[in-house]
Amino acid sequence: MKIIFFYGILDMKFYAWSVKLMKIGYMGIEGSFSQEAAIAMERNAELIPLVNAQNVVDALNKGEIDLGVLAESNSTAGEVKETKNALNNIDYSIVKKYDLAIHHCVYIKRNKDLKDIEAIASHEQALNQTIKNRQKLFEGIKILEVEDTALAAKNLFEGILNENTAIICSKVAGQIFQLKLIYENIEDKKDNITHFIMIRRNANG
Repeated sequence: MKIIFFYGILDMKFYAWSVKLMKIGYMGIEGSFSQEAAIAMERNAELIPLVNAQNVVDALNKGEIDLGVLAESNSTAGEVKETKNALNNIDYSIVKKYDLAIHHCVYIKRNKDLKDIEAIASHEQALNQTIKNRQKLFEGIKILEVEDTALAAKNLFEGILNENTAIICSKVAGQIFQLKLIYENIEDKKDNITHFIMIRRNANG
């Protein structure tokens, strides 16, 4: 829980008061598109990275967070399956909706070149949003699915993924984890939009 303290002087007296921030859980980690959507929907909140949709729903059901941000569908790749499945496990209401333009980048380790790449890793949605361009750029290469685009970048940075792996993620994620940018905007459709929802658990749920 985060608490913001405010201070001021009124009628020559010193006052202090605090405001408890809402806790908002989101799919992914720092640098994910879900984090970007969560910030756009509610700036004055404590944001909690929960990696996947089921973790967000579980945290809501346990009362560990006040609201959850989930990717619901994408204009190129359709519904987000993990969100659809997770929402079957909660009685919820939609608080806000937000459409985010999604632009995918390809990153590799700083000490590597394209000729070294043996696999490409990302979230299922990112892989499906880049099928045509990805196949042109990395024909016949091994595909690895990761729970989150930014998590894929983190895993490459930390050595969890083989160093000869390329990552599809946001530009911000690649920068956070100090990777080398190879391609930008490789989404198949330039009007690539993901629809996000912010939900709360119903009191009787």
